[in-house]
Amino acid sequence: MKMIEGHIEIDVPAGVPVWDVDPYDTAVLSDPEDYYAELRSKGSFAYISRYSMLALHRYAHIFQEAQRETAKKMGQILTG
Repeated sequence: MKMIEGHIEIDVPAGVPVWDVDPYDTAVLSDPEDYYAELRSKGSFAYISRYSMLALHRYAHIFQEAQRETAKKMGQILTG
């Protein structure tokens, strides 16, 4: 497993846009509105090439998916 800046390196998933941005740049951190607007315009995920990682922004969607998986697992546990 290769680590890049503390992140596990992953390959670009098919269909995910590649974005050449540094989300930890001082300018981004001091005024992140443009960063998040651009991230939202890219869809649910964007691949940050500098860190070889995925960036995601739609918490409600991600949380909803996590709830669905948890409910599915609980159903499997309860029904044996």
